[in-house]
Amino acid sequence: MKKCDIVYVLKTDFVNNELRYSLRSLENFPHDKVWFVGGQPNELQPDGRLAIKQYGDTKWERVKNMLGRISVAEDISEDFWLFNDDFFILKPWTLGEAVYNGTLSEHIEHIERRHRGVTPYTEQLRACEHELNEHRCGTLNYAVHCPILLNKEKVIETLRAFPNNPMFRSLYGNYQNIKGIKHEDCKIVGMNTTIPDNADFVSTEDGAFDYGAVGAQIRSMFPNKCRYEEGYEEEHE
Repeated sequence: MKKCDIVYVLKTDFVNNELRYSLRSLENFPHDKVWFVGGQPNELQPDGRLAIKQYGDTKWERVKNMLGRISVAEDISEDFWLFNDDFFILKPWTLGEAVYNGTLSEHIEHIERRHRGVTPYTEQLRACEHELNEHRCGTLNYAVHCPILLNKEKVIETLRAFPNNPMFRSLYGNYQNIKGIKHEDCKIVGMNTTIPDNADFVSTEDGAFDYGAVGAQIRSMFPNKCRYEEGYEEEHE
Protein backbone atom coordinates (compact mmCIF):
# COMPACT_ATOMS: atom_id res chain seq x y z
CA MET A 1 0.00 0.00 0.00
CA LYS A 2 1.29 3.43 -0.98
CA LYS A 3 2.34 5.54 2.03
CA CYS A 4 0.51 8.87 2.18
CA ASP A 5 -0.12 11.48 4.82
CA ILE A 6 -2.86 10.96 7.40
CA VAL A 7 -5.11 13.92 8.16
CA TYR A 8 -7.11 14.00 11.38
CA VAL A 9 -9.99 16.48 11.27
CA LEU A 10 -10.44 17.52 14.89
CA LYS A 11 -12.73 19.51 17.13
CA THR A 12 -11.29 22.18 19.40
CA ASP A 13 -10.37 19.88 22.29
CA PHE A 14 -7.13 20.41 24.17
CA VAL A 15 -7.11 16.90 25.65
CA ASN A 16 -8.22 13.97 23.52
CA ASN A 17 -7.73 10.46 24.85
CA GLU A 18 -9.42 8.74 21.91
CA LEU A 19 -6.97 10.47 19.56
CA ARG A 20 -4.03 9.31 21.67
CA TYR A 21 -5.01 5.67 21.19
CA SER A 22 -5.98 6.17 17.56
CA LEU A 23 -2.42 7.40 16.98
CA ARG A 24 -1.05 4.35 18.75
CA SER A 25 -3.12 2.12 16.49
CA LEU A 26 -1.32 3.58 13.43
CA GLU A 27 1.33 0.94 14.01
CA ASN A 28 -1.07 -1.15 11.90
CA PHE A 29 -1.43 1.46 9.15
CA PRO A 30 1.50 2.33 6.82
CA HIS A 31 1.69 6.11 6.42
CA ASP A 32 3.95 9.10 5.98
CA LYS A 33 3.20 12.28 7.98
CA VAL A 34 0.36 12.81 10.43
CA TRP A 35 -1.51 16.14 10.35
CA PHE A 36 -3.93 17.70 12.82
CA VAL A 37 -6.45 19.93 11.04
CA GLY A 38 -8.91 22.10 12.94
CA GLY A 39 -8.47 21.62 16.69
CA GLN A 40 -4.94 21.29 18.06
CA PRO A 41 -4.63 19.02 21.17
CA ASN A 42 -1.65 20.33 23.11
CA GLU A 43 -0.43 17.07 24.60
CA LEU A 44 0.20 15.35 21.24
CA GLN A 45 2.86 16.02 18.63
CA PRO A 46 1.89 15.44 14.98
CA ASP A 47 4.23 15.99 12.08
CA GLY A 48 2.18 18.97 10.94
CA ARG A 49 -0.61 21.25 12.11
CA LEU A 50 -3.17 23.22 10.15
CA ALA A 51 -5.32 25.37 12.42
CA ILE A 52 -8.62 26.12 10.70
CA LYS A 53 -11.60 27.86 12.23
CA GLN A 54 -14.53 25.51 11.80
CA TYR A 55 -17.86 26.70 10.47
CA GLY A 56 -21.10 24.94 9.58
CA ASP A 57 -24.23 23.86 11.44
CA THR A 58 -23.38 20.15 11.58
CA LYS A 59 -20.21 18.11 11.95
CA TRP A 60 -20.59 16.90 8.34
CA GLU A 61 -20.72 20.48 7.07
CA ARG A 62 -17.69 21.42 9.16
CA VAL A 63 -15.64 18.50 7.82
CA LYS A 64 -16.66 19.24 4.22
CA ASN A 65 -15.68 22.88 4.61
CA MET A 66 -12.28 21.93 6.03
CA LEU A 67 -11.61 19.53 3.15
CA GLY A 68 -11.54 22.47 0.78
CA ARG A 69 -8.74 24.02 2.81
CA ILE A 70 -6.85 20.75 3.15
CA SER A 71 -6.89 20.31 -0.63
CA VAL A 72 -4.96 23.55 -1.22
CA ALA A 73 -2.45 23.01 1.61
CA GLU A 74 0.88 22.59 -0.17
CA ASP A 75 2.63 20.54 2.51
CA ILE A 76 -0.01 17.81 2.74
CA SER A 77 0.47 14.95 0.26
CA GLU A 78 -1.65 14.92 -2.91
CA ASP A 79 -3.29 11.70 -1.77
CA PHE A 80 -4.12 11.58 1.93
CA TRP A 81 -6.02 9.40 4.35
CA LEU A 82 -8.91 11.06 6.15
CA PHE A 83 -9.18 9.96 9.79
CA ASN A 84 -11.45 10.79 12.71
CA ASP A 85 -10.02 10.85 16.23
CA ASP A 86 -12.09 7.79 17.20
CA PHE A 87 -10.82 5.45 14.47
CA PHE A 88 -8.78 2.51 15.76
CA ILE A 89 -6.93 0.18 13.37
CA LEU A 90 -6.86 -3.22 15.04
CA LYS A 91 -4.74 -5.22 12.60
CA PRO A 92 -2.41 -4.53 9.65
CA TRP A 93 -4.50 -2.65 7.08
CA THR A 94 -5.37 -4.68 3.97
CA LEU A 95 -8.75 -3.18 3.02
CA GLY A 96 -7.53 -0.78 0.34
CA GLU A 97 -8.51 2.83 -0.20
CA ALA A 98 -12.18 2.75 0.78
CA VAL A 99 -14.85 0.71 2.50
CA TYR A 100 -18.60 0.73 1.91
CA ASN A 101 -21.24 -1.28 3.75
CA GLY A 102 -24.08 -1.49 1.25
CA THR A 103 -26.18 1.10 -0.50
CA LEU A 104 -27.37 4.46 0.77
CA SER A 105 -30.94 3.21 0.57
CA GLU A 106 -30.12 0.26 2.83
CA HIS A 107 -28.29 2.55 5.25
CA ILE A 108 -31.23 4.96 5.38
CA GLU A 109 -33.71 2.14 6.02
CA HIS A 110 -31.53 0.76 8.82
CA ILE A 111 -31.26 4.12 10.59
CA GLU A 112 -34.95 4.93 10.23
CA ARG A 113 -35.94 1.53 11.63
CA ARG A 114 -33.70 2.12 14.61
CA HIS A 115 -35.02 5.64 15.21
CA ARG A 116 -38.60 4.80 14.19
CA GLY A 117 -38.78 7.52 11.61
CA VAL A 118 -36.99 10.11 9.54
CA THR A 119 -34.04 11.94 11.14
CA PRO A 120 -32.11 15.04 10.01
CA TYR A 121 -29.26 12.69 9.10
CA THR A 122 -31.41 10.46 6.88
CA GLU A 123 -32.86 13.53 5.20
CA GLN A 124 -29.31 14.52 4.22
CA LEU A 125 -28.61 10.98 3.04
CA ARG A 126 -31.73 10.97 0.87
CA ALA A 127 -30.66 14.27 -0.66
CA CYS A 128 -27.21 12.78 -1.28
CA GLU A 129 -28.75 9.74 -2.97
CA HIS A 130 -30.95 11.99 -5.12
CA GLU A 131 -28.02 14.15 -6.26
CA LEU A 132 -25.93 11.10 -7.10
CA ASN A 133 -28.80 9.71 -9.18
CA GLU A 134 -29.04 13.03 -11.00
CA HIS A 135 -25.34 12.71 -11.87
CA ARG A 136 -25.91 9.08 -12.91
CA CYS A 137 -23.50 7.84 -10.26
CA GLY A 138 -23.61 4.81 -8.01
CA THR A 139 -25.22 5.12 -4.60
CA LEU A 140 -23.04 3.08 -2.26
CA ASN A 141 -22.70 4.14 1.35
CA TYR A 142 -19.10 5.14 2.05
CA ALA A 143 -20.01 6.76 5.39
CA VAL A 144 -18.24 3.99 7.27
CA HIS A 145 -16.30 4.67 10.46
CA CYS A 146 -12.86 3.96 9.04
CA PRO A 147 -10.21 5.73 6.92
CA ILE A 148 -10.81 6.73 3.30
CA LEU A 149 -8.09 7.71 0.82
CA LEU A 150 -8.74 11.08 -0.84
CA ASN A 151 -7.03 12.91 -3.68
CA LYS A 152 -6.82 16.70 -3.48
CA GLU A 153 -7.81 17.37 -7.09
CA LYS A 154 -10.71 14.93 -6.86
CA VAL A 155 -11.84 16.47 -3.57
CA ILE A 156 -12.06 19.88 -5.28
CA GLU A 157 -13.94 18.36 -8.25
CA THR A 158 -16.44 16.73 -5.88
CA LEU A 159 -16.94 19.90 -3.85
CA ARG A 160 -17.68 21.82 -7.05
CA ALA A 161 -20.10 19.17 -8.30
CA PHE A 162 -22.00 18.97 -4.98
CA PRO A 163 -21.68 22.35 -3.28
CA ASN A 164 -24.70 22.04 -0.98
CA ASN A 165 -24.76 18.49 0.41
CA PRO A 166 -22.46 17.65 3.36
CA MET A 167 -22.43 13.84 2.95
CA PHE A 168 -18.97 14.09 1.44
CA ARG A 169 -17.64 10.55 1.81
CA SER A 170 -20.49 8.98 -0.18
CA LEU A 171 -20.51 11.83 -2.70
CA TYR A 172 -16.77 11.41 -3.27
CA GLY A 173 -16.76 7.61 -3.38
CA ASN A 174 -19.55 7.39 -5.93
CA TYR A 175 -18.78 10.47 -8.04
CA GLN A 176 -15.12 9.47 -8.37
CA ASN A 177 -16.05 5.80 -8.81
CA ILE A 178 -13.31 4.72 -6.43
CA LYS A 179 -12.44 1.13 -5.67
CA GLY A 180 -14.07 -0.12 -2.53
CA ILE A 181 -14.44 -3.21 -0.39
CA LYS A 182 -17.76 -4.14 1.17
CA HIS A 183 -17.19 -4.50 4.89
CA GLU A 184 -19.35 -4.27 7.98
CA ASP A 185 -19.08 -0.97 9.86
CA CYS A 186 -18.14 -1.12 13.53
CA LYS A 187 -19.23 1.87 15.61
CA ILE A 188 -19.61 1.01 19.30
CA VAL A 189 -21.84 3.09 21.55
CA GLY A 190 -22.91 0.71 24.33
CA MET A 191 -21.15 0.55 27.69
CA ASN A 192 -21.03 -3.27 27.67
CA THR A 193 -20.43 -3.81 23.96
CA THR A 194 -17.06 -5.31 23.06
CA ILE A 195 -15.07 -5.49 19.82
CA PRO A 196 -16.46 -8.13 17.45
CA ASP A 197 -14.23 -11.10 16.71
CA ASN A 198 -11.94 -10.58 13.71
CA ALA A 199 -12.74 -6.85 13.45
CA ASP A 200 -10.26 -4.93 11.28
CA PHE A 201 -11.19 -1.54 12.75
CA VAL A 202 -13.51 -0.03 15.31
CA SER A 203 -14.87 3.40 16.19
CA THR A 204 -16.29 4.52 19.53
CA GLU A 205 -18.56 7.07 21.13
CA ASP A 206 -16.83 9.17 23.80
CA GLY A 207 -18.66 7.53 26.70
CA ALA A 208 -18.06 4.00 25.46
CA PHE A 209 -14.36 4.74 25.09
CA ASP A 210 -13.95 6.52 28.43
CA TYR A 211 -16.06 4.23 30.61
CA GLY A 212 -17.16 1.20 28.61
CA ALA A 213 -15.80 -2.26 27.87
CA VAL A 214 -14.56 -1.31 24.39
CA GLY A 215 -12.36 1.49 25.76
CA ALA A 216 -10.71 -0.89 28.19
CA GLN A 217 -10.09 -3.32 25.34
CA ILE A 218 -8.47 -0.68 23.14
CA ARG A 219 -6.27 0.61 25.96
CA SER A 220 -5.06 -2.93 26.65
CA MET A 221 -4.33 -3.52 22.93
CA PHE A 222 -2.16 -0.38 22.61
CA PRO A 223 -0.41 0.16 25.96
CA ASN A 224 2.80 1.69 24.60
CA LYS A 225 3.39 5.32 23.71
CA CYS A 226 3.89 6.18 20.06
CA ARG A 227 6.13 8.81 18.47
CA TYR A 228 3.33 11.38 18.54
CA GLU A 229 3.26 11.47 22.34
CA GLU A 230 5.40 13.38 24.80
CA GLY A 231 7.98 11.18 26.49
CA TYR A 232 8.22 8.67 23.63
CA GLU A 233 11.95 9.21 22.97
CA GLU A 234 12.89 8.95 26.63
CA GLU A 235 10.90 5.77 27.00
CA HIS A 236 12.56 4.16 23.98
CA GLU A 237 16.19 5.20 24.48
